[in-house]
Amino acid sequence: MFTALRRLCHNSKIVLEKPSLVVFLGAPGVGKGTYASRVAPLLDFSHVSLGEEFRTESKHNVWLRSLLEEGKLVPDDFVLNRVLSIIRNLSSKCQGIILDGFPRTREQAVSLNRVYEVDAVYRLTLREDILVHKMSFRRVCHTCGKTFNLANITEPGYEMPPLLPPSSCQGPCELVQRDDDKEEVVRSRLKIYREMEAPIEQFYNERGILYTFELKGGVSKMLPELVSFMSKTLPNHCSLRRISG
Repeated sequence: MFTALRRLCHNSKIVLEKPSLVVFLGAPGVGKGTYASRVAPLLDFSHVSLGEEFRTESKHNVWLRSLLEEGKLVPDDFVLNRVLSIIRNLSSKCQGIILDGFPRTREQAVSLNRVYEVDAVYRLTLREDILVHKMSFRRVCHTCGKTFNLANITEPGYEMPPLLPPSSCQGPCELVQRDDDKEEVVRSRLKIYREMEAPIEQFYNERGILYTFELKGGVSKMLPELVSFMSKTLPNHCSLRRISG
């Protein structure tokens, strides 16, 4: 499948002459990281997961760890400084950058826009009751560090098989549930997200760069559809533009 998708990408207008800045929006657990990590190598993009960045840092940062475990948002200034640093480091090394997990507030979106132009924003959606169920069955492998999902969702219009560890996983696969994937924390995170979501969407919609993509199947079904959707909506000749002034 991935070979065919790479061929599609390199034979279509989605192959960019200059780096592009793309944002993936969506509720916690919707699959932003899963899709961003798979789309990025197909397009020669870099995938930047703020969640993974912060979870890694939280191992030696007690303040950050407590925020994540309680499902609270990290302060804007801390997040923005980290994002701008990452963009500066990657801007000359890839076709483009996919930001996953940023921005999470309108203020963050406005602050980013003052420095870098975003070329396209993709909002991934999933029905909320299915999302809560899906998140409750998300697990992380202690051996390889990758995220999997044990949920098997089969409802009219929805077909989402579990995402299980591959046989190539080195050593015994020990799956554990993250604290922020427990149901009470999930519902708290979704409540916060709903309160923050509308202003961000409005900000990007006003600029004509917001695109909604509904997830109704597993990765193997939806990934080709997402790549095709991006090939029709991502600007042909984008550039990672730093705004002067």
